[in-house]
Amino acid sequence: MDKNLKAMLEKRNALVNEMETVIDVVETETRSFEEAELSRLSELKAEITSLDGTINQIKELRSLSKAEKENDFGGQKMDAKEMNKEMEIRGIEQYLRGRDGEERRALADATTVGNTTEGTGGNGGITVPTSVYDTIIEQMTEVSPVFAAARKFGSVTGNLKVAREDGLNDEGFIGETLDASKIKPILKTVTLTQKRVGAAIQLTNQLINDSGVDIVSYANGRLTRSAAKAIERGILIGAKSGEDVANTFKPIIGSAGVVNIDLVAATGPTVEELLDIYAAINPAYLDGAMFVVSRKVFNAILKLKDGDGSYLVFRDIVAGKPGYTLFGVPVHVSAVLKDQAARKELVFGNFKEAYGMLVKKDMNIVTVTADTAQALAGGRLAVLDTYMDGAVINPEAVVTAALDDGL
Repeated sequence: MDKNLKAMLEKRNALVNEMETVIDVVETETRSFEEAELSRLSELKAEITSLDGTINQIKELRSLSKAEKENDFGGQKMDAKEMNKEMEIRGIEQYLRGRDGEERRALADATTVGNTTEGTGGNGGITVPTSVYDTIIEQMTEVSPVFAAARKFGSVTGNLKVAREDGLNDEGFIGETLDASKIKPILKTVTLTQKRVGAAIQLTNQLINDSGVDIVSYANGRLTRSAAKAIERGILIGAKSGEDVANTFKPIIGSAGVVNIDLVAATGPTVEELLDIYAAINPAYLDGAMFVVSRKVFNAILKLKDGDGSYLVFRDIVAGKPGYTLFGVPVHVSAVLKDQAARKELVFGNFKEAYGMLVKKDMNIVTVTADTAQALAGGRLAVLDTYMDGAVINPEAVVTAALDDGL
């Protein structure tokens, strides 16, 4: 307890004791109160009343201060940042459920979607708060190791020019009077623009109206997985069927300067071919490299053995999670590589060195309700969109391989 509050309580108790002593004396002597006693009792009462008011104010303020440090669910201590995040999550929940609330109104409205904005009964949107945005990006990196490994550049206004390194010719000895530019690296530039990346899920009315469902976690989880898949596909293979190449990332597969190895065996890469792929990137980039393969290619290499009969692929702990390694580097099984029909692709490289991304710190969630499709479906469509772009910035740090589909 605060020392000052304790002192005030002790003083109040002393005043109460003095008051009771005066009353006891009058009762014992069976007489009326004298004028001096009445005056003192009045002083004591006023002082006790004043102390009670101060004590109650202190307790109330202490209670409010404590409430700022504790949430409403179990009394876990929270700082102001965590409290703010909880309020933002409640605001998103109110928005997804189509309900009004103080937390919802506190969120910034997103830019106009079509001809309507949030609150008009049409297709409205909200800007995802920074704390929730950071959580979504973190979840995307967990879903896609490829996105996690890529080099990310923060938000800028407009486009961003990034140096593309086409060689490691930046070393050597020079004399005092010689031109240092003779050993400068061969550099070009890559322009990263703002490409819209989106994901959408259907929320049924039953799901929306069921208060027992954590709708924010559900929506974030599904939207994050879908968006991460789109981003990984953009990094590896670019546009899918029906998409405009101009609106997607510049992918690794097919990028100018990136070495591609055609594999001979249609049933999957051989040990020798995997060793050729491993040796194809500059040794300076092996630390931090990763194999990215389709499920069919993974199943094929999973069965390969060395000359001693030991399997090449090991079950291991990768980035703190159970995973697989080949030649000591992680293996990521990518769901997007299965989209390749006639040929199966394999990518190996150091993605942090090889691939650069512009990641805008701006993300919106839009719900679509005012259209015929949603009315017939009995729910609403939730759409997550953000702006990114990506391109190869160092082709020497990555290599691709392909085999005819015989798997």
